[in-house]
Amino acid sequence: MKGSCYFIIILLFNIFLVLDEAKLPYCGIDTICLDGGWNSHQDTTWWCNDLPSYIEPDSGWQVDSVVIVARHGDRSPNNVLPNQSFNKSPWICSATNTQRVISSTVKKKDIPTSIFQIEISFSNEICKFCNNTIWHGNCTLGQLTLHGANQHFLLGSYFRNIYINQMELLPDILNNSLIYARADEIWRTQQSVDAFLQGLYPKQSRQSDKVIPIYIVPRLVDDLDGNTDACPKLAQLQLERTTTPEYQQHLKNIMPLLQRLTHITNTSNDSRWDTDCHHWHDVFATIDCHGMNLPCGPGGCISQDDANYALAAGTWERNYYYNGKENIRLGIGALIEEILTRMESNRTLFSIFLGHDGTLFYLLHALNISTDGQWPPYAGNIVIERLKSTNELRDVYAVRIFYNGILREGLENKTLSWKEWSSRLRDSVGFSYPQDCLK
Repeated sequence: MKGSCYFIIILLFNIFLVLDEAKLPYCGIDTICLDGGWNSHQDTTWWCNDLPSYIEPDSGWQVDSVVIVARHGDRSPNNVLPNQSFNKSPWICSATNTQRVISSTVKKKDIPTSIFQIEISFSNEICKFCNNTIWHGNCTLGQLTLHGANQHFLLGSYFRNIYINQMELLPDILNNSLIYARADEIWRTQQSVDAFLQGLYPKQSRQSDKVIPIYIVPRLVDDLDGNTDACPKLAQLQLERTTTPEYQQHLKNIMPLLQRLTHITNTSNDSRWDTDCHHWHDVFATIDCHGMNLPCGPGGCISQDDANYALAAGTWERNYYYNGKENIRLGIGALIEEILTRMESNRTLFSIFLGHDGTLFYLLHALNISTDGQWPPYAGNIVIERLKSTNELRDVYAVRIFYNGILREGLENKTLSWKEWSSRLRDSVGFSYPQDCLK
């Protein structure tokens, strides 16, 4: 496949405005400027004009290391209503091909060459249930779409321009020892980081024998998202968030909405649909991001007003669910410590952690970065820069934080000490494992 690339995988918001002609902020980066997609694009020095211009560090400082924590790109829905039809256009998930090995202990010569390729079939000759469903395309539930791969290729190209062309933190030709990449077990995060890395280091900037390992930790012990399996106390805290008077009042307020939606779609008495707006948000947001019509059912068609209301309610629920001091501490504290330790040890110059909306919700709350109540968009990203003084007589470090390209901490002429910032952050979210998780 032209432009394809292989990376080894090692196993280890309450404010919304929806306009008829505009997509939600949730939809993330618009990739229309790709003109054909990342598979056909060869120029490595461009980026879309709507991505923010990078603000260089103040005089006397240089970028020492960078960590990017990002959400996966655009995806197909995780939830589908009974008999929901997507007949306007298919879901296209032809994104990346990936070589897989079991662990870093496997020697290269022992890795067999693959002789098969996974194909998601929606042929009626094979799938008799495929009419009028999501499987008009070639996606499974929650899979990265081609648009989502484009978003991360664009994001990787954007950071190539900043940290290779502009700041010269990384060399123009790939040195894989300078880069660390992490995803989780879910396919869309792996494909997203694959596309990101292809934007960061396109084919012409890599030697044929150079690969970037994408490290994956088994889900039961992963710290990339709030892990209730490894930390049962977190599950208790998350449940408690949904039993507060404030949250219960919210559920009472949206009950008429849920009754209308479940009546139209014949989903009454189904806990996935009549309890809160989380699944409704997933349905309506993915539809909006792909320009599809709102669902209809036995009771008629869902109105744009009700869809907007459900989107706003679902966003409020997620913001509330991922908040609370102790909830944040146990939900993201382990990942933050991993990030700080990696940056302070200078083990790699550039790290990318590819997770989910929950990853960004927790991290944004931990960093006290306001999103005006909005859900982190597809390919949404937090960038943490560790700066080093250019004065050879001073071993001093500072920090800057960007959210979706906008500088939010360490503003111009307001140096933020790395030592003070990291110490304050550790005091806020640090915890002892397993003691704190088993209370």
